[in-house]
Amino acid sequence: MNPIFSCCAFEEPGVSRAARFSGPPPHWLAASLLLIFAALPAAAQRPVANDLPYARDRILATQFKKEVVPVTDGVFVAVGYGAANSVLIVGEDGSIVVDTMYGTEAAEHVRSLFQQVTDLPIAAIFHTHNHSDHVGGTAVFARGGSPEIYARPPASLELESGDEIAHVLKRRSRRQFGSDLSDDEKIDGIAPVRRPKGGVGAGKLPPTRIVTADHERLNIAGVDIELIAAPGETPDHQLVWLPNQRVLMCGDNFYYSFPNLYAIRGTPYRDVSQWVRSLDVMIELNAEHLISGHARPVSGASIVRQTLTDYRDAIEHVFLATLEGADQGLTPDELAHSVRLPKDLAERPYLQEYYGVIAWSVRSIYDGYLGWFDGNPTNLFPLSPKEEAMRMVRLVGSEGELMDAANAALADEDFQWACQLADYLLTLKPDSSDVKELKATALDALALQQMSSNARHYYLSSARELQESN
Repeated sequence: MNPIFSCCAFEEPGVSRAARFSGPPPHWLAASLLLIFAALPAAAQRPVANDLPYARDRILATQFKKEVVPVTDGVFVAVGYGAANSVLIVGEDGSIVVDTMYGTEAAEHVRSLFQQVTDLPIAAIFHTHNHSDHVGGTAVFARGGSPEIYARPPASLELESGDEIAHVLKRRSRRQFGSDLSDDEKIDGIAPVRRPKGGVGAGKLPPTRIVTADHERLNIAGVDIELIAAPGETPDHQLVWLPNQRVLMCGDNFYYSFPNLYAIRGTPYRDVSQWVRSLDVMIELNAEHLISGHARPVSGASIVRQTLTDYRDAIEHVFLATLEGADQGLTPDELAHSVRLPKDLAERPYLQEYYGVIAWSVRSIYDGYLGWFDGNPTNLFPLSPKEEAMRMVRLVGSEGELMDAANAALADEDFQWACQLADYLLTLKPDSSDVKELKATALDALALQQMSSNARHYYLSSARELQESN
């Protein structure tokens, strides 16, 4: 069987082709999203997003529609089959795979789809970076051959931080990703909620080739390939660039959301200024096609350039606004509530806070440059949480009156204040079932207000933990 270079795509049965597109969403879809944003109260930055009638979910459902998309001759990307994309490049006497899914179940499915495109052996595998959703199915694609596996150092996973903090990282990761929630409780972020979960991480293999040069040129199976160092979401990010086809595979340095400049599961500081510089490199390549680690490819040189430029400008704006505000003496709390994107960038569908959140990014940038201290001497030696809670109780009169205030906040739909008051009470009475239930109710309500899947999942997961501890 010869390689197939077809204009068709392999789609899931029962899914209309009318929903298919590459690049930014249709104008009517973007407009509907903006109308929803405009209708929200100023204090609610993120709309309720529970079902497909919302523009948020329509856009993401389209972005993650299961399909092997033919990008250009010899280049195909499997979208929607797992937590991340996988790319097939068909050469003269072999094929190449870029990123290998999250687990063996998803990898098996995608490999079978790729085999419908070509039966040429896999000559090489490239990892754009070390996150598990991009490397967890490598063994499946390597099976039956001996392909070289290319990655940049460090080759270890970002979250493998040793036994010292393994438990807290695992607990916070499960909350962020909603691991203990049902699919119906979760919302799409940069990956579809409903995806295969079998064999997660079981197909990891160590790289056989560690790429240390900033720019390395290869020819594999007759395909010219350039590997370009591009630190961003992780320090080990590399671009996979096909100069002849003008196809850029960028991993997670771009995806269809405001980027996760800080992950609430816990992560070392992500060098935001370096991420901006890597986007400059990506822009200057003048790609005709952009394939990210998540969502559909973007095609058309002018559209790719505009998309990447917007992404770079958005990250740079948040970065500079945070540092300029810090230089003026503003605290991270003040900055987190004031730094926003300019209107033209804030309206871009691919810069909505589906995953990353601007306020979290601001706090991370501040801490990355100035550390935990906000400059206010009051906070050099603050009262312990217990002492502060005791004084709050004395201030309002009694624990009962503080509980009344928390219930009143809940009744007034002032859910953030209800949570903060509940925290004082839980500091003094950590086993109080009434307070746990109150806070869980407030967290559930806050979850429904979130645009970010990470925020929603963390709220809901924490609420379930409180309820289960009662």
